[in-house]
Formats: sequence, C-alpha cells, structure tokens
Amino acid sequence: MPAEVPKKNIALKIKQLVWLLAALSIFLPSQNHTADAWDYAAGLRHGFDLFEPHHLLHNLPAAFIRTLLLAGQVKVEEMQLMCILNAVYGLIALQLLASIFKKRGFADSEIVPILLLAGGTWGFLRFTSENEVYILPIALSLAGLLALEKGKGNEPNYLMAGFWLALACLFHQVQFWWWLFGLVGVAIYYRSGLLRFALPALIVPLGYLLVHVLAWNQPLTIDSLTHSFFQAYVDGGLMKVSAQQTLLLESAGIFRSFLQVHGYLTLLPELDMKWYLALVLFPLALLYLGFQIIKNRKEIQFEIQKLGWLLPLFLVGFSLFSGGNAEFLAGLPIALLLWLSPKCADQSFRNFAIWVLAYNIVFGLVPLNRYAFNPFSQEAAFIAENPNALYVSDNATEINGILLYQLGADAPQAMPGVVGIPADSNLTNALTLASKNRQRIFTSCLNQLPLSRASYLQQPNKWWLKYRLSARRTLTYANQEWVIWELQDKTQPILSY
Repeated sequence: MPAEVPKKNIALKIKQLVWLLAALSIFLPSQNHTADAWDYAAGLRHGFDLFEPHHLLHNLPAAFIRTLLLAGQVKVEEMQLMCILNAVYGLIALQLLASIFKKRGFADSEIVPILLLAGGTWGFLRFTSENEVYILPIALSLAGLLALEKGKGNEPNYLMAGFWLALACLFHQVQFWWWLFGLVGVAIYYRSGLLRFALPALIVPLGYLLVHVLAWNQPLTIDSLTHSFFQAYVDGGLMKVSAQQTLLLESAGIFRSFLQVHGYLTLLPELDMKWYLALVLFPLALLYLGFQIIKNRKEIQFEIQKLGWLLPLFLVGFSLFSGGNAEFLAGLPIALLLWLSPKCADQSFRNFAIWVLAYNIVFGLVPLNRYAFNPFSQEAAFIAENPNALYVSDNATEINGILLYQLGADAPQAMPGVVGIPADSNLTNALTLASKNRQRIFTSCLNQLPLSRASYLQQPNKWWLKYRLSARRTLTYANQEWVIWELQDKTQPILSY
C-alpha cells in the first residue's frame, strides 16, 4: 500500500489549488469582453450606473477599491481591476465550498477532486476571468449554505445563513433561487429556525428602497418601485426567443457550464497547427479516463443530499424562463456537486477533474486571452475617427460599450443593424435621414462572426442591398478579414472622398 499523505500536506494542497485557480484567471483574463463587461467597466470609470437593478450592489466593491487606489496615486485600469476582483471572488467561493464539504465530514483528499471539478468547469472559469457579475453572488450564497451545514453536533446558524443568502440577492437577483432553496430546506427540516432565517431577507427590499430614493431619486410609487426592482422584466430586457431556440440554447448552456464549446474553436487550427494536436489528444484522453472511471466506479460514492436536487432544478428552470440564458447557469456545476456530494479519493476521479480543468484552460482561457476573436475594438477606433458618420453594425452593443469605456458618455455610437440582438432601433428612419443630409454611412453587417448565441439569434435583414457598396477598410482578427463598407444611395450620384 502507498504511504498515506499527511493531512497537513493535503490541506496545504487545497490552499495551493485554490490560489492556483485564482492565478489562472488573473494571468489569463479574456480579451474578448462581453458588451456587459464593457458597460460595467465604463460605469466604474466614468461614474454612472453604480447601482444596477439586476445586480444592485455588485459594482460597489470595485468602486471602493478604485477610490482607494486613486487616493494612493495608483493608476487604475478599470476593466483589469474588475477582472482581478472576480478571480479573487472565485478564490473565496472555492474556499467556502471546501469548508462545506469539511463540515460534511469529507477528508481533505476527497475535497481536492471536488475543488478541481468545481473550479475547473467553464461556468466557473468563464466568469472568474471576465468582468461579469456572477461569481461574488455565488460566493455569498455559499457562505449562507455553509452556515446551514450542521457539522458534528452543531446547530445551523439560521440568522447568518439567511443574511448571507439574502445579501447575495442584492449582488444579483438570480441568487433568489439559492435563498429560496435555503428557505425550503429550513422550512422542511429546521422549522424552529425559520423565522431567524427569513428575517434578514428584509435587507433586500430595504436595500432597493434606499437606492431607489437616495441614488436614483425616484418617487415612492408602485410603478417606479416595480421598475426599479424588476427592470429586466418590465422593460423586456429578457431575450424573446422561440421554444425551439430556448431548448437548444438551454442544452448548449448546460453543456457549456462544464466544458467550453464555441464557434471560435473552428478558427484555432488556422492560427496554429498545434491546435489540431490538442483537438485530437483531448478526446482520446477523455475516452481513456472514461474507461478508468467505469473500471473503478465502485470507488466513487455519492452522499446525495435529500433536498439538494432542488437548487439545480431552480437554476435550470430560471434559465429556461429567461430564454436559455447560459449566464444564469454559472452556479450549476457547484449546485450539482453540493447535491451529489461525490466522495472519492480514487485517482481516476481526480484525473477526470484534472482533464476538465485542462480542457477549459486549453480551449477556453488560453485562446480567449491570446487571440481577439472579433474586430470590435478596431471598429470602435474607426467610429472614433469618423464621429459624424452613421455606422451600422450587427454588434452595436459591444462596440458602443467599448466607445463608452474609452471616451465616456459623449462617445459616438453605432446603430444596431439587425432585428433580434441587438433590438432594431429605428434603423430605416436613421438611414433615410442620413441619405437626406448627405451623411456618410458605413456598415460591417455584410461580415459573419463565428457561431455564438448572439449570431444564432440574429435574424437576416439585408437592408443594405438597396445601396451602392464601396469597401473602405479591411480589418483582420484571428486570421479573418472583416470589411467596413461605405454605403451610398443608388438614386444619388457617386460621391468620392
């Protein structure tokens, strides 16, 4: 038999593993930022939208740290700061997850593969390496669930559990389902603690009321309060998609919660032949590991939590309700691990967890850090060079976020060019007015990005067919060409510049 590894060494490995996963996100941040990421960073840089209805308090920690850094004469790159903070939040979340399983009586050697699997899934790494708003709320929710764990002979701390789970809702509304999961559990198994658990939830309406009145200067009316609390639902912010699209997006979202799959993967072999090798080796390694897990399946036990299935069900259900929104599934792998509680120190299970982590590093973190898979920053620069022109883009939301971050509220803006995502914004009227005023019109709508959620939902709208087209600039990204065209009305004489 192999010599037993001392517990202190394994405990040290847990700490090192948590720090390693945080370091991966810090040193391999994405350079392919989402429209929301640009918007959050722009708000922090230029001092607007500090409080946002769907994730009310999420920007506060970054704003506080930025203020301290600026007071200390430290130059701040807001996007970088917010990405680093998400990596730190991820570190805290994994440490709390480890503490939950310790309370359940798991040995440190059994916790290591769980942390590898939780921290190595794409639902986790995607948001610890990007400026998004999901990791800190998950960490706060895990603090609440940790307080609910009984441990050996200890009663749950209902008050603190309720506080942390309610506080998480102020950092993102999707955490309501984590709070509801805790509430149902307490109501069924610990009725004596129900009031203590529920009482701290009052901080949620109180927090919204304070921001509503003091920060947004809004009246205390039913309409304005409803708008403040549920803006995404009242304003139609949730994407309207068909049932077929929703099911397809939901299936893809569940899969992507564990492993990164995206249209940009098809571009990798064009960038470097070594990617062919990776695309061959990883499936072969998975096949080998699958056989090993089947062979040693008796070594893997599951301490299934009786009510644990409810949290994954809540998350999947809300994502479906939201049009198959994959971002709302960020906590799904952790929720499944909390429910199933896989208890195994077997090497095959640990190797599988390592494979998941390695796959998402190789096909997720590395390419998104190394390559730009879109020309949005170049398009933003072109718009800044031609501020008086009308620029029409299928990706106006992302481009406008970059312009807003770089230039502030007075930045020129692109016009959405499709029906779907982003929503149509009176494009026909804008084009008619531009032609009438002899305003220059540019577009990139003739180009096609790799398959993604946004490109899948975009509906064909070849509005540019009635114009005379002239190529004005060719941009390049990931060995792809992206042409900016100038449009001129066919009924008007040809203009030269």
